[in-house]
Amino acid sequence: MHALSSPLKKPVNSEVQRLIAKSQQLRAQNRNLWTQFEQSLNRLLEIAAQSPESAPACSLNEQYGARLTAREKRVLTLIAEGKSTKEIAFLLNITFKTAVSHRSNLMAKLEIHDVAGLTRYAIRFGFTRA
Repeated sequence: MHALSSPLKKPVNSEVQRLIAKSQQLRAQNRNLWTQFEQSLNRLLEIAAQSPESAPACSLNEQYGARLTAREKRVLTLIAEGKSTKEIAFLLNITFKTAVSHRSNLMAKLEIHDVAGLTRYAIRFGFTRA
């Protein structure tokens, strides 16, 4: 058996060495990517810590507000004004269930999961005043 394993030893060793080299290369790339990620995150944290006047020109309103339908924007405004779902349905002449759907769609699109969060978003990005 020893005679059979000897010819196989060289290909296995070279394959192991190749895999070790590839592993080291991937670790170096991973460290580089992690460093870049940390630097980007630190820049974002610095921007977030600054006052709203010095925030970047591209706001969340431009990112998400453009994706909202006119009806969703109107529902967002009414929610921020403190209207209940039943009142929103009455004011927009839609069914209660449709008003609930609009509110659910807003929460999903904006990734905000409570009415208080929707109100803060609406005020922050000019859909309504405080």
